[in-house]
Amino acid sequence: MRPYEVMVIFDASLEEDAVRALVDRFTKQLTAAGAKSVKADTWGKRRLAYPVRHRSEGYYVVLEANAEPAALSGLDRQLSLADEVLRHKVLRLPEPAAGRSRPAASQRRPPQWAPTRRKYEDGTDNTVSIVGNLTREPELRFTPSGQATATFGIAVNRSWTDRQSQERRESTSFFDVVCWGNLAENAATS
Repeated sequence: MRPYEVMVIFDASLEEDAVRALVDRFTKQLTAAGAKSVKADTWGKRRLAYPVRHRSEGYYVVLEANAEPAALSGLDRQLSLADEVLRHKVLRLPEPAAGRSRPAASQRRPPQWAPTRRKYEDGTDNTVSIVGNLTREPELRFTPSGQATATFGIAVNRSWTDRQSQERRESTSFFDVVCWGNLAENAATS
């Protein structure tokens, strides 16, 4: 069994009783398929970031379950067919996020290298900010010593005017980013 999280956005025009009935139907479907510890977390009505099916609000519900992949594929199909569901997303949770903890600090070995943050005399830090579009979701992993690492991809668009031809030019640069330690855990959860 694997840990999963399902985000479901229902049509906000539904009554709360109707949403509750749908959530009960979907949780019963999961338990009938052999899922364990099915939990439903109701977030209520929230404003959508952009219109979906001409709707600006949705009723958010998060389902958490430990199940086999076949059980979640059946639920995914049912959610796709339900007219009351605006959007849904099925995520397989990484092991640390599913309640499994990292090794205790006493069991972890210090890393072979120690990343340093250079502090300048005027008190500023040496930091890098990359602003762009996410091309690959952050993937959180742990080294055998317990050090967290996250990898993801960023695309940065650049546009400029060519001085000789006065034409507008564009280019895209792709970056593979690797984060370590607390920064890796923060990048993977945000």
